[in-house]
Amino acid sequence: MSDQPLDFTPEDEADLTAAEYVMGLLDSDAHAAAAARADRDPAFATAVVAWENRLTPLVDGVAPVAPSQRVWAGIVRGLPRNRAQQKPWWDSLALWRAATAVATAAAVALAVVMLTSDRAVTPPPERPDALQPLLASTRMQSETGRVLFVITLDQARNRVIVTPVDPDGQPGHSHELWLLPKEGAPVSLGVMPDDASAAMSVTLPLSPDASLAISVEPEGGSPTGLPTGPVVAQGRLTPL
Repeated sequence: MSDQPLDFTPEDEADLTAAEYVMGLLDSDAHAAAAARADRDPAFATAVVAWENRLTPLVDGVAPVAPSQRVWAGIVRGLPRNRAQQKPWWDSLALWRAATAVATAAAVALAVVMLTSDRAVTPPPERPDALQPLLASTRMQSETGRVLFVITLDQARNRVIVTPVDPDGQPGHSHELWLLPKEGAPVSLGVMPDDASAAMSVTLPLSPDASLAISVEPEGGSPTGLPTGPVVAQGRLTPL
């Protein structure tokens, strides 16, 4: 992502904050401030509704997952009122029963080890590597720091979600998104929409820290498979 300082107008700042509020990218304090602003500032509330209308269709196809009863029970136990009513950990019959069971099991296990010490012991399986992030995002910024698009990688579905912020389209031209590999030439990820959010399929592996760029190309995309017009924005994905 560009190190240039952001040079936003108040309207740009408000629109970007509305986008981050809708996408859930704000911390708790900033989120609360944005919600309060939407209640008192009609222009900001309009921007929030506009972003909701852009982004909601992208998640309509995601099936909801109901939390299990175990999760709900844990939440209820964690409430301050219920924590205050809980007995101290040492004043628990279940704890002492468990401790007794563990001690008995340990004794049995020790006896088994002593009786079978001459047998080969199979080492435990190695812990699998942590799963890679499924979502990553970046603001595609110009050299002046102006945000043109917000790009979100949905790694589970092999797609990128493009949200125009201030694309500044040129008649007869298209914006094209490129992957910038560490080695080799840029790889086209497709022509981007300028007027509405859209999901673009990605047919090649895309890491959650990939570097991206946007160039201005003839309408329909580059005729050569490489950038031919000026690069107007760059950014690096950050896992969410």
